[in-house]
Amino acid sequence: MKYDLSVCLPGYRAKNWDAFFMSVERSIAPYNFELIIVGPTEPSENLKQKENVKYFKDFGSPARCLQIASTLAEGKYMTWSSDDGYFLPGSLAQCIQFFEEKMQRNDGMAIKYAEGTNFSGQCPPDVYFTAWHHDDLKLEGIPKDYNIAPVGMYNLEHFREMGGLDCRWEHANFNCIDLSFRIQNAG
Repeated sequence: MKYDLSVCLPGYRAKNWDAFFMSVERSIAPYNFELIIVGPTEPSENLKQKENVKYFKDFGSPARCLQIASTLAEGKYMTWSSDDGYFLPGSLAQCIQFFEEKMQRNDGMAIKYAEGTNFSGQCPPDVYFTAWHHDDLKLEGIPKDYNIAPVGMYNLEHFREMGGLDCRWEHANFNCIDLSFRIQNAG
């Protein structure tokens, strides 16, 4: 693999992408990464000059853009984010290290995140990342102990073997949860 991590970014808010890229840089050392942006908006000249940035123009849904990005990825692991977010310093390095030391190739990881105006929100409690915490996931056939990964990290080869995202859902949410269920169903 060429990179330790492929960060897939479906997006259209190009004004945020330089800061997003810098947050990944601060978050990942000592590992290396590539940023793959897929969407309708061209990145800045600064990002176009970086060897570890790829851009693919597409006018599809966020789910489709994320899936396209995953096909261009060259990392051992892959993750994604929204283009109005950022990664905390050292956080991606901690995720990779945890994956390397404590997880198997066919495992998946939920990456915790916070939302809110000016990133003012708090990270949800651990129970948020369980299926039955959410009323719309309390369904027959979904085990009560299943976890969800609205934002996840996976071994890229295993992500591809599992089929990636189901792009019938246009927004990258329920398809990410569906993927986390398929990963758990597979063991």
